[in-house]
Formats: sequence, structure tokens, C-alpha cells
Amino acid sequence: MATESETIVNPSTMIESWLDRGRRSAEGKVATVSVVLLVLLLTASYLDGALRGPFSITYWRYTLMAPVMVAYVLLTQPTSARLRSGAVRAFRPLVPMDDERFQLALSKAPMFDRRREWIALCFGAATGVLVTRSAWPFYEFWTTLYIVLAAMVMFGLLGWLVYSSLAGTRLLPASLVRSPDLNVFDMGALEPVGRWSLAVASLFIGGTALSLLFVPQPARLVGTAVMYGVLSLTPVVFFFLNMVSVHRVMATAKNQELQMVHKNLAAASRALGESGASAESEEKSALLSTFSAWVAVEQRVKAVPEWPYSSGIRRRLTAVLLLPITVGVGQALLTQVLLTLLD
Repeated sequence: MATESETIVNPSTMIESWLDRGRRSAEGKVATVSVVLLVLLLTASYLDGALRGPFSITYWRYTLMAPVMVAYVLLTQPTSARLRSGAVRAFRPLVPMDDERFQLALSKAPMFDRRREWIALCFGAATGVLVTRSAWPFYEFWTTLYIVLAAMVMFGLLGWLVYSSLAGTRLLPASLVRSPDLNVFDMGALEPVGRWSLAVASLFIGGTALSLLFVPQPARLVGTAVMYGVLSLTPVVFFFLNMVSVHRVMATAKNQELQMVHKNLAAASRALGESGASAESEEKSALLSTFSAWVAVEQRVKAVPEWPYSSGIRRRLTAVLLLPITVGVGQALLTQVLLTLLD
């Protein structure tokens, strides 16, 4: 028998639906797209004579970026969808309604609108054409045509990814999220939301680090600044924006618990004051113990986090944020060493 959380059907993006549709596996579809892009690259290189001329690291690094980045984005979508499902299951106890009404609310959530997904895809494709214009004078006709087509696919996917990630922050209407039975000392049940946020942030930052390996001269490419600006800003915004609804629930539950503790502290303090000096030592000791116990509870409640991520998730996010810097510095050092050895 399925559990309550297992009966929930999660919304999916159009890319996830395409990867899941049909008999062919998601990996097979990604491989097909990558092979098509590689065949187009080899054909353009052959027609322009790049295969017959001297080997150019700069040429191949720049032209191979699109197939690698497209494959990276597509391959990470199933993992992102699985973690988003875990976040939905974490949300489920916060919505005081039955499964049928919850599913209806989830289906009407303002996320993953197909028309807007297509708009984001087309906008990204148009951006790809614009940001590659600075590279056109350096390549022959067929290679330039390939660069434009590949950039449209790559930036189209990036535009779609930015939209779908930000749209996912509206997983449920905030008005539905409540904390009827949330135990403030068991906030770990909401960590799947933090793990999903970390995964999507890592996806963007990992893509940034990966693309650095294929950009030989970042300072000379306008597209590089645009792409890295978007890829660097989006994960940070997404990580925190995605958890705002849960943060409000956790903060509300914590404040309610603190109010209850403060009432009991005030009552214990009054009882202690009213006991006076004539009170029996055992009675006074019991009152002091009660007061001390509520003080201890107050300290524990104040230490309860208000965001659905643990210190481990926070450390991993910090490490992931440093990844592009590490790759960039490592690439620069390696290039300098190679140039020195060649000289």
C-alpha cells in the first residue's frame, strides 16, 4: 500500500517530460543530441579545412563547449527532478489538507508553465546568437554557422534552466503552507528542501566550472561575461529564494514555541517570587528546578535553525561556490607552466 507521500504526482518541466517519454532512456537521448552536435562540428571543420590544417587547441576548446555543456545540463535533470520530488514530500506535512486537495493545489501551482518555458528557451537561443558575434570574424563560414547553431542550443537550454529553476521556487503557493504539527526539535524532516536547493545551485556552479575548461581567452569573449554572470548569480538567488516558504513556517513554529516557553517561564518566576523566604527548602528547590528547566528549554528553542539546511549543506555550498575559482586559477597556472616548458 502506497504511503501518503508516495501518492503525490509532481509537476515536471518540458525537458524532464521529453527525457521520460518513449522507450529510449534519458541517457540515450542525451547521447543522440551530443552526437548530432559533434557530427555538425566535424562536418563544419572538414568543410573549412580545420581537420586538414595544424591542430589548434583554441579552436577545439571553443567549439566543443556546446556539446559538453548541453550534455551536462540534460544529464543532470533526472537527479534534479528526483530531489525536487523529495522536497515535495517534505512539504506535504506542512499542508493541512487531504491528498486529493493537495494534489489539486500542486497541479495549480504557478510553476513550469509550458508557454513560459518556450519563451525562456527562445530568449536564451537569441542571446546565444548575440553573444557569439564577437567570435564570428575569427572563423570560416561553416564553423561560424555551427557556432551560431550550437550557441542557440546551449544558451537556449541555459535560459530554460534559469527559468525552470526560479519557477521551482514556487513549489506550492505560500498561502497553503502551514505548521500545524511541526516539531521545532525535529526540523531535519525539512532538509530535503535544502538538499534540492543545494543540488540546483551545484548544477549551475558545476556548469560554470566545466565551461571554464573550454574558454581559452575569457577576457576577449563578450559571451563569457554574460554566461558567467548568469550562472554565478542564479544559484545563490535560487538557494535562498527556494526556501523562503519553509523558512517562514520554521520561523513561525519557533516563535510559537518561544511564546509558550516564555509564558511558562513567567509563571515559574511568579511562583518562585510568591514562595518567599518562608517556603520549605524542598518546595523552593522544586520551583528552582522548574524555572531552570524552562530556561534550558528556552536556550534550546533559540538554537533551533530557521532555514531548512544543516551545517553540512552550508559547508558543501561554500565548497561548491569556490569550485569555479579553483578551476580558473588551476587552469591559469597550468597554462603558465606549459608555456614556460615550451619556451
